[in-house]
Amino acid sequence: MKLIKRILKWTLYFLLIPIVYISVSLILTAITIDRKTDHQVADKIIYLSTNGVHLDIVIHKNDIDSLLLSGIQRGPSDNYLSFGWGDENFYINTPTWADLTFSNACKAIFLKSPTAMHVTRYKSIRADWVEIKISETELDKLNNYVSNTFRTNGAGTKIILEHPGYSSKDDFYKAKGNYSFFKTCNSWVNLGFRESGLKCCLWTPFDFGLMNKYEHRFVNNTHSPFWLRLLAKPKKNWLYALGLLVVISLQTIIYHLPLNLSFMAQEIALSDVYEELYLGLVFLWVGIGFAITATAFAIRAYGHSLKNR
Repeated sequence: MKLIKRILKWTLYFLLIPIVYISVSLILTAITIDRKTDHQVADKIIYLSTNGVHLDIVIHKNDIDSLLLSGIQRGPSDNYLSFGWGDENFYINTPTWADLTFSNACKAIFLKSPTAMHVTRYKSIRADWVEIKISETELDKLNNYVSNTFRTNGAGTKIILEHPGYSSKDDFYKAKGNYSFFKTCNSWVNLGFRESGLKCCLWTPFDFGLMNKYEHRFVNNTHSPFWLRLLAKPKKNWLYALGLLVVISLQTIIYHLPLNLSFMAQEIALSDVYEELYLGLVFLWVGIGFAITATAFAIRAYGHSLKNR
């Protein structure tokens, strides 16, 4: 029995990390930092694009400053360029969720590895892009942010990687910085919006986080994994929150309440007190993770209710 409890305890510890990470991420994603008004006309247009994994910033070539445009391979018919940042190995080997492997994910998150800029060329606007109107000043700040992420050689030239892109229309370049739990490809885009004074999330590792700030609904991308598409249905957010509250209630009734009654009745042997308290603490933190996640769903549901009034 003690062996089973130990196995259960360490299993819960292992599960606690992603539960807390996702819960906190959803809450920070739901918090909006509003656009800083600069009293200028928003007569420039940029776009957000996602392949279900990586979020990109798309800019027309006429709105890209010369410093950023310098050293980027392109043709005369390439009118739009998209920019994304991420772990070099993960970026190259994970173009979609279907290509995700446990090894690539662990290397990106836990190892200090080089990063890359991904630049894709387009002839025209795509239907799945999200249009965002910004001012000249905001555009300049965004250009500087993207340009400063490229790693350059001694001559100040961007360094293109030998590895081919996903197609004939994209390339990878050396980039500055390191990838981690807290600095992902999508949080890089979100930070760029924040530093440019644009509306953004407080922080988000998800592509749908920032996309949702500029749409009245979540982006329902068919390339996204099933659990992300579930999050993309705002009408079900109340049900998700309610479901998690039911789980928390059942956990309390089935585990915490009997444990407390056993302590009050002094039915637990002194030699087992420490282990029972330890396991109870683990279950408590799991319940807190569920509660945080339920709160995030409720916040999203309430936000959509206000928009639809």
